Amino acid sequence: MQTSQPKVTVAIVAHKSGEIIEKCIRSIKTQDYPTDKYDVLVVDDSNDEATISICKNYNVKYVYAPETNSPGKARNVALEKTDSDIIAFIDTDCVAPPNWISQIVRDFNLNQDVVGVVGCYEGGKNWLQRLVNKEHVRNLKVKEVPTGILEGNCAFKRAALNSKRFGVHKYAEGIVLANQLSKGGLKTLTDYDLRVTHSGFTHTLRKFFKIGRSHYYNTKSYFGDPLKSNIFSAAVMLSLVLLLTAPFISPFLFAPAAMISFTFVFYAHRWHKPIPIAKLLPSYIYFIAARWLFWIGYFVELVNPSHD
Repeated sequence: MQTSQPKVTVAIVAHKSGEIIEKCIRSIKTQDYPTDKYDVLVVDDSNDEATISICKNYNVKYVYAPETNSPGKARNVALEKTDSDIIAFIDTDCVAPPNWISQIVRDFNLNQDVVGVVGCYEGGKNWLQRLVNKEHVRNLKVKEVPTGILEGNCAFKRAALNSKRFGVHKYAEGIVLANQLSKGGLKTLTDYDLRVTHSGFTHTLRKFFKIGRSHYYNTKSYFGDPLKSNIFSAAVMLSLVLLLTAPFISPFLFAPAAMISFTFVFYAHRWHKPIPIAKLLPSYIYFIAARWLFWIGYFVELVNPSHD
C-alpha cells in the first residue's frame, strides 16, 4: 500500500434507501481527499429506483446484488468489486465530515501494523444515545486485536484481509470479521475522533434481542463450540424463570439471576469504559437489560429456529 495517498473505495450498503442515501453520498463526494484517489460504490439488494437515480446524479458506481439480503453479504460483495488499497464502509443513514477519508488514511499511515481503522458515531439525540456512541470519549486511539467492529464507520487494507469476510447473517456481521482477524493475530485501530453523524439509534433493546437471534446462527456458522453458548442461554432462561417465581416461593431464587447479571456487569465495564461517573448506574442498568434480551433472543432461536 502506498504510504501517502492510497486509492480508497467507500462502500455503502443500501436497501430501499432512496429517501436517506443522498445526504450520505453528498458527504462522501465532498471529501477533502483528492478526487482521483477515491471512488464510491453502492451495493443495493432492492433495485431501488430512487437510489439508482441518486447514484447516477453523483456519478457513483451502483451494483444491484439481489442475493445480498443481509448487510454482511453486501459488504462482502463490495470487497470483491474493488481493487483499491483501502475499502471504507459507511451506512446510508450516516453523514461523514469532509476530512473522513483523509483521517482514515492518516491513521493507516501512522500505524502501519494495523489492518483496519474503526471509528464511532455521533449525533445522539439523548444522553443514552450519546453514551452508547461514546461521544464523551475524545483524543483516544486504541490499537488492539478486535472483539467487534462498528460496521457503519470502518476501513480496511483490502489485501490484508485475504479471504476474511463479514458474517452473512442479518446482524453482528462485524463481530464475525473481528473474530477472524483475532484468530490471525491482526490488529485494528479504534480512533475515537473518527466520527460520522448517525441519524438513528443503533442500540435499541429490541435490536439487542434481534442481535441475539443472529448470534445463534453466527455461533453455528463461525465461532465453533456452540454447546457453551447453548448451555449459557438455557441458564439465562432458567434464571429468568426463577427470578419471576422468587416473590412467590423463596428470595434465594434471585441468586442465579443476580450471578448472571454480575457477569453482564463485567462485560459492561469492558464495553463502556471510560464512562462519566454520573451516568455509570443508568448505563449499566441499560446494558444488563440489553444482555438479558440478547441471550433470550439466542434461546428463542435455539428452541425454534426461524431461518437459515
